[in-house]
Amino acid sequence: MRKIIVHGGAGSVSPEMQRAREPVLEEAARAGLEALVAGPERAVEAAINILEDSELFNAGYGGAIQLDGEVRLDASIMNSALECGGVISLPGIKRAISVALLVMQESPHVLLSGEGALRFAEEFGFAPEELRSPRALAKLRELQEELAGLSYREQLARLRQQLRFQPTGTVGAVALLDGRLAAGTSTGGRYTMLPGRVGDTPLIGAGTYCNEFGGASATGAGEDIIRVCLAREVVRYIEEGAHPQEAAERGIALLARRTNSSAGVIALDRFGNHGAAFNTEQMGWAVCESR
Repeated sequence: MRKIIVHGGAGSVSPEMQRAREPVLEEAARAGLEALVAGPERAVEAAINILEDSELFNAGYGGAIQLDGEVRLDASIMNSALECGGVISLPGIKRAISVALLVMQESPHVLLSGEGALRFAEEFGFAPEELRSPRALAKLRELQEELAGLSYREQLARLRQQLRFQPTGTVGAVALLDGRLAAGTSTGGRYTMLPGRVGDTPLIGAGTYCNEFGGASATGAGEDIIRVCLAREVVRYIEEGAHPQEAAERGIALLARRTNSSAGVIALDRFGNHGAAFNTEQMGWAVCESR
């Protein structure tokens, strides 16, 4: 069986933005399904690349701009053999999920960060490019005006008190090919980020997790997703016999109960059952399959 489920972030967006994202999510799912012939990892990469190329999502081009004006991307990928790779604060490389896959396949490590991740990407033919979309720049300017004149500690206090922009737009996918699974997630993070912040997306077990039983990709309030290891918990429920839909719902309920926060998650098991749950205003997702 061949199947893929993709998501475009959980949060709050306008109805117009939600409608604009839907065909891109469907295109990503179709691209992933076509790429499944090369394996579930390639399917996850192909689907997420489509979303990273679009300015409509908080990943790749259009990813959130940090307060110093730079776009630094996070991504991770994992398969049912527990092979995994990820990048943290990767500057200027649009297709961060592709670099994460190379970390898994070509390096002795699981995670590379910052300038080390950039050097690794450049060794494999990637080049930095302009990732600041007009939409992301407008959001950054609004936030910078709000924080103007505040000291570093005052900025921290303001950001801690009130997130100016709801988390939305992180992208992810989980794919299945004849019992083999892979899951991946890619993001630009939060607009309220100080340089150096790390969210859930690149962290195995938090934003992404996969094993022989199932795979999951999470999106939403990254700090709280980390606190409950959301993706790992969802897959654990699948291991215990839960349908992926039940597992996703239980994972979101766990996060809400323990952190009073919000997120979304997609999941797929080795039998081809899928699930998607969220407690935000919306989460866009799409599924494609063939037998």
